[in-house]
Amino acid sequence: MSLEQEPKIHQATPERMLEVVESVSEASKLSISERISFVLSDPKCKESYQALARTLANIGISVVDIIPGAGDAAEAVVLGLKISPHIRTMLSTYAKDPRNLGKHIDLTPDISASTAVAISAAFAPIEFVAGGTLPSYLVNTLYQLRADIQNRRFDGAITAMRVLITGRLEKIDSQTKEKLDSAAKEFQ
Repeated sequence: MSLEQEPKIHQATPERMLEVVESVSEASKLSISERISFVLSDPKCKESYQALARTLANIGISVVDIIPGAGDAAEAVVLGLKISPHIRTMLSTYAKDPRNLGKHIDLTPDISASTAVAISAAFAPIEFVAGGTLPSYLVNTLYQLRADIQNRRFDGAITAMRVLITGRLEKIDSQTKEKLDSAAKEFQ
């Protein structure tokens, strides 16, 4: 009498395991429109892209700040928008939805108006001596970037890029979880 075990229907070979994982992965992929709608509807992704856009705008102003006159004008406009609600209100009358313009016009929301004025005042004599070529707005840019990194505002961008590139959400839905569980039981 032979004591041999009957072979399982599916042997746990690396090829079979890869086949099961790929079938589960394909089932959990999102279409392009689902990927974009997820990224646009996720509040963490929105916050990340706002922080990214704000950082790029601040870097652009810092680069322009090297040009005498033009940089000073750009910095004055940004500082004016920060300290003057009247200017914000005046600009919002030209916008289609005045409620949204005031919310997105502050490029350095983590810097108080008094701090921004103090930074500009501190660098004014140095900029005068340097002929307007000192990028003093870089201090505001770096301060805001540090605050965005500390508050983890860029984490949603990582999630958004992962979803857009791979088409998979980080969280596994119940149907995919059931498939993975059944596949794991099959190989035990």
